Amino acid sequence: MESRAIAFIEGSHPTGTHAVFDLDRLAFAQGSTQFLPGSREQLHSVAAIMRAYPDVTLRIEGYGDNVGAPGPNLKLSQQRANTVKHALEVAGIPSHRMKAEPGGVRNRRIAVEITSPSSR
Repeated sequence: MESRAIAFIEGSHPTGTHAVFDLDRLAFAQGSTQFLPGSREQLHSVAAIMRAYPDVTLRIEGYGDNVGAPGPNLKLSQQRANTVKHALEVAGIPSHRMKAEPGGVRNRRIAVEITSPSSR
């Protein structure tokens, strides 16, 4: 995911677009906002990219579990997005560069929509 995100940011994409990437190595325990082991490595990579490209913004979409009632899962998806945003803030990324939103139900994942300066 990281190499594709950098390629997008550096301009190998059509102007006027954005790109969505799944954080493929970041996952949560079922029914929880707790990261599974190994997830923090990808968070650190995303933070490093954000620091290297200070004009890039992220829309973070959290996803709930694919089991259980829709209402609690929607709430969980927002909480997961908030957890990722908070972790990136702790890593030094300013809050105004990120927006956390619920994405729905999709196997405890996070997706990010990247907007680079040339596509705004």
